[in-house]
Amino acid sequence: IDLFIITSSRRIWLSRLFCAGLAKVLHLRPNRKTKRDKICLSFYVSEDNLDLGNLRLDKDDFYFNYWLAGLVPIYNQSSTYNKFIQANAWLSQIFPNFIWPQANPRRFLKSVKLFSDNKVFSSLESLARRWQLRIMPRALKSLMNQDSRVIVSDGIIKLYLLDRREELRNKFWDRIKKYENA
Repeated sequence: IDLFIITSSRRIWLSRLFCAGLAKVLHLRPNRKTKRDKICLSFYVSEDNLDLGNLRLDKDDFYFNYWLAGLVPIYNQSSTYNKFIQANAWLSQIFPNFIWPQANPRRFLKSVKLFSDNKVFSSLESLARRWQLRIMPRALKSLMNQDSRVIVSDGIIKLYLLDRREELRNKFWDRIKKYENA
């Protein structure tokens, strides 16, 4: 189960530490032995980085566009999902008949700041970032911010060792060319 998580501004590292830590304690994180029925927590954005258009390989990144269109909200605090929809309105140009799935109103919550906006949590955010980068697997560190697979910043954390979007796009166009020449 892949979860895409939107965090408060300047709280992405604390949010990741909390979510991944809780999943680890509950033995819900995928590992080398078992990936089935686990929770993948590899993609986080902060609420000041909601436009994901710049994460596409290009505007014809079919895989990413369909992935984004396939997101289904399971929780919505402070209408963050509505802001996410507005920030990614460009998707409607690609899929003119697309309608964003709506979050169930029972899953809307009033603003509840888990990690309040004060100096203590700002210090903890910095500490959480340093600690997580220190324990990050070497394979992820070596790819960090080199290409689209592993993106690490204070607004986006995307940790995918294998990003097959370019390969899938090339296969798609090769197949199209094959049928054009037939």
